[in-house]
Parts: sequence; C-alpha cells; structure tokens
Amino acid sequence: MIMKKGFTLVELLVVASIISMLAVVGIASFITLTQQSRDVRRKADIEQIRSALEMYKNANPANTYPPSVSVGCSATNSPIQFTTVYLQTIPKDPKCSTREYRYVTSTDLSDYSLGVAIESKDNSSTTCGTCGSFNCNYCVGPTGERP
Repeated sequence: MIMKKGFTLVELLVVASIISMLAVVGIASFITLTQQSRDVRRKADIEQIRSALEMYKNANPANTYPPSVSVGCSATNSPIQFTTVYLQTIPKDPKCSTREYRYVTSTDLSDYSLGVAIESKDNSSTTCGTCGSFNCNYCVGPTGERP
C-alpha cells in the first residue's frame, strides 16, 4: 500500500486561521502605535508653539501674546516673530487634511488656548474648541495643560 505524504484540509485550515489571527493582532497593534506616535508628535508640536508664544510675551513690551498666529493646516509656514524669530516654522498636524492646531487668545491678549485633536481614545471626553473637522481634546495655555 502506497501512502501519500501531505497535509489534510483540517490541518491547513488550522494553520491558516492561526496566521490570520496573528495578522489581525499585528495590524491592530500597528494602527494603535501609529496613532500614539502621531499624538506624541502633536503634543511636542503644541509644546514647541507654547514655548515660542511665552518667549514672544516675555520680549513684548506690552507683555501680551500675539493677536493672531495662524497655526492651522492652511497657515503659511511663516515664523512667529516680533523682532526676533521664536519659532522658525510653525508645525502642522501629522494628519493635516482633517486635523489642525488651534490658537485662540483672550480679548486683552493676556491669555490663550492652544489645542489639538488627539486620536487616542482616552482623551476623547474633553472638548476645548474645534480643530479642523474634529473637536480639540488636548489644550494648553500659559500655565500648561488644560482640561
């Protein structure tokens, strides 16, 4: 009697299902990591802009923040400057087609809010304005992070 060597259909299905499950877990992990990396970049960009605004205020004789600095995706990459350049280029959101940074000052220019829409689900409960087509859910001001 001659025996054929090979795999049965059940064995092939088991191997295929295991590979499929591993691929799904890997893709989900990759998506989460890319979202988190974009969020880290957003927070670093916001902090960089915040630092430039603070330097601007400290050097400004009126001790106020700039009245309008366009920090959105449609902003030209002009620097934040008064007599000195505090930020060479204004950073843009990694997903600039749908998300952008938001900068709003108080009427007397003594306070501001700088916001961004974070992708992570743990920050989705707070809202501090509109960032492109999303609500800003991470905002900073002169004193640091704001709810």
